Amino acid sequence: MEIPIPCALSALAETAQAAAEFSADHNLSKRITFALELAIDEIASNIIRHGFNEIADGAQIILTLDVDADRMSATFVDNAPAFDPLVEAPAPDTTSDIETRAVGGLGVHLVKSLTDKACYEREDNQNRLTLTWDRATETDS
Repeated sequence: MEIPIPCALSALAETAQAAAEFSADHNLSKRITFALELAIDEIASNIIRHGFNEIADGAQIILTLDVDADRMSATFVDNAPAFDPLVEAPAPDTTSDIETRAVGGLGVHLVKSLTDKACYEREDNQNRLTLTWDRATETDS
């Protein structure tokens, strides 16, 4: 399933709804569904905010969802400037008291921790981030 994501934070609810329907249609586990919804919110909002600075002119973001018996994958492709969130996103502060920590900065960390495999590549002036979850060991639906 291919879902174009408009370059607007207000579009993320509709994108998340399409992904939730995809999850239900393909009987994905609660773990994968939660991780997918979190990834859409965090990754797409980072692309919109930081990759495009919330300017829609020429912005292209495509989310492709693919599932088979063994795995589920979500691939985000955008034409923003090159940025590998798996390497370049700042490491989150997980040791300071919650009262003294800066707001934000945990999104990519959470996505990585809830994903079985994550891969970034830059090809044809596009960022491609693929997140994969293993379905073989899933027990809930």
